[in-house]
Amino acid sequence: MQNKIIIGITGLPGTGKTEVLKVFEEENFFVIEGDKIAHEIFDEKKKEIEKIFKRKNIGRKEVAEIIFKDKRKKEEFESLIHPILLERIFNIIQNTDSKYIAVEGTLLFELNTQDKFDLIITVAADLSSIYERMRSKGFEEEIIRGMLESCISQDEKIKRADICIDNRGNLMELKKKVKRLCRIIKG
Repeated sequence: MQNKIIIGITGLPGTGKTEVLKVFEEENFFVIEGDKIAHEIFDEKKKEIEKIFKRKNIGRKEVAEIIFKDKRKKEEFESLIHPILLERIFNIIQNTDSKYIAVEGTLLFELNTQDKFDLIITVAADLSSIYERMRSKGFEEEIIRGMLESCISQDEKIKRADICIDNRGNLMELKKKVKRLCRIIKG
C-alpha cells in the first residue's frame, strides 16, 4: 500500500461519520463506506444469515434487534460478516490507484485494524445528538443502547485516534473542519 495515504474514520453510530466521508469524497479522496459494503455482504450471505437466525427473509433491522440482545447470535453473525468485510475493504485499497483514501468503519478499533491506517480520525458527538440521529433512522432506544454498548466508548475511541472531529455543531461547521483537515493531509 506504498505511496498511499489511508485514513480511517471511526466513531460511534450516529456521530456523523458518513457526513465526514462525503466531505472527503468532495475533496477528491477515494472513499470506502464500510456500512455499504457490509450491507452488500448481508444481501449476498442471506441464506447463511437465515440459518443463523432460523428465520426466512430476515432483514438487517430484525438482525440488529436480535444481535444487540443476544451475544451468541451477535458473535455468530459477526464471524460470518467481518472477515469478508475486512478482506473486501483491503482489496479495494490495494487495487485503487488513488493516493488519498478514506475508509469509514464504526468498528475500526474493535476489529483491531488500526495499524492498517496512516491516520485515524474519530468523529465524536454528544449522546443526545447520537440518539436523535439514530431514532431518525428508525432505531428504537433499546437497539441504540445495544449498538452503543457493543462499541468501545467514545472517550476510548478519541484516545486511540490521531485526530478527533467534534461534531456537536451544525453540518456547515463540520464540513468546514473536514475541508481544512483534507487540505492539511494533502499538504
